[in-house]
Amino acid sequence: MNTFGDRYASLREDELRRLADDVKNLVPEARNALRAEFERRHLSVKTVDWNAHAPRPTPRRGTNLVGDAAGEHLEMERGRYHAWVHVILAFALEISLIALLVTKGLDALFPGTSWMGVGIASGSVLTVLIYANRWRCIEAYASEWCTGILNLSLVAVPFVALAYANYRGLRKLMGK
Repeated sequence: MNTFGDRYASLREDELRRLADDVKNLVPEARNALRAEFERRHLSVKTVDWNAHAPRPTPRRGTNLVGDAAGEHLEMERGRYHAWVHVILAFALEISLIALLVTKGLDALFPGTSWMGVGIASGSVLTVLIYANRWRCIEAYASEWCTGILNLSLVAVPFVALAYANYRGLRKLMGK
């Protein structure tokens, strides 16, 4: 079987240039052999983007693709800016809200005892369960709401991330 170098050596210059125009669709071995042939013939290699790659095909979403581990976040539409800081703030806000609800609820049932430790512990555990295997999905969704103006985004996007995280948590609880 002929190697790529042997095949390219038998081509005319215009055929080589046509191949180089579509270099992103070549396998790495073929790309390297084509570049070597260009250099062997003393043709200009600067006009070709040798590091170009064909865009990855968009995966088809299956019905069982759920969560970060399944790569769901890779298929979600994203905004222009990252929302990691906003999701971290939403995570802290979620712990605080659950801790407050648990503390007030237990204080109403058993007055006179401080339930802050139980509230913080239960808030932490429940928040980890809500965000587990969904962190990147929440970040991808929240990134659509980022404006690029940090002060404005810091006011609104953590609440969007918090609402979406609770929505995803409820769906997880229902088994979807």
